[in-house]
Amino acid sequence: MMPEALWPVAERDFVVTGEFGNSPGYYAQFGQLGHNGKDIGVWLGTPVYAMYDGEVVFEGWGQNHPWMGGIAGICVLLRHWWGYTGYAHLSATVVNIGQWVGKGQQVALSGDTSSSGAGSTGPHLHAETLPLAPNFLNGFAGRVNPASIAAFVGFAGTPSPAPVPAHSVPLIPERSPMLPVSGSSTALPQKIPADGRHHLLLRKDGKVTRKRNQFAAGPCEMTHRNVAIRATAKPGAVLTVSICRYDSDNSETVIDRVELPANERGVVRALIPVTEKLEAGQGLYLRVRATADATVTLYKFRGFKQR
Repeated sequence: MMPEALWPVAERDFVVTGEFGNSPGYYAQFGQLGHNGKDIGVWLGTPVYAMYDGEVVFEGWGQNHPWMGGIAGICVLLRHWWGYTGYAHLSATVVNIGQWVGKGQQVALSGDTSSSGAGSTGPHLHAETLPLAPNFLNGFAGRVNPASIAAFVGFAGTPSPAPVPAHSVPLIPERSPMLPVSGSSTALPQKIPADGRHHLLLRKDGKVTRKRNQFAAGPCEMTHRNVAIRATAKPGAVLTVSICRYDSDNSETVIDRVELPANERGVVRALIPVTEKLEAGQGLYLRVRATADATVTLYKFRGFKQR
């Protein structure tokens, strides 16, 4: 009889963005037959819980453990009587090696870390399972489909706060001078895949860090200022743009969320108003999710008053 386990997040946070075995072409570069776990698209700082009773055999940066590797970023590995569970791309852990944890006990906070510079295109939790004697030549680095080793009967933890509801803003006609086609962009166009994730919109040199891609940093105060988005996608595609704030403790808060539909030519042009007071150590950046593959450019408008 299979052990009865819990998915490692609350039910409301359980949005699957990657299944076991997905994307064999992409994972061939790592010598794998496909994705070796389940990806859950949670925001930074979402509580992560133990799928089953067990002992913490590792916590920390993945490059310091031979099974996890640098691509896992900050991670936790638990040993159970029937196998192992792993939790990757975390922002922080709340357990110690050798500690015993109960099923449903918090072990970490989700994140988007990866010391290899790959693997985390947006905040998500990578959850994986291994048998007690992993076959590291099985094409999935020893991992197995979670459904093949445990029966998942529910969800752990309490729900995160209700997400900020998305709203619309007026779109700008394509020929309007309010948003030039070129000339005021602060970034190169960025491709956003339709994979269900909230991708960090890059502004600088392509490095996926929030601080390098902020469009405002504290201390400052914004009153009715704007950032602008120009994008191309399939006609009728919808971009969800989230304005996010990071704090000095590395937590992330979504302060506003806007839905932008592409017109009949597949073009999106919009000004997004921002009103926010930032303290030292805080900054604002954008995340974008698309219902179809899109190319997005961020424009920064003047008007942020330094305090």
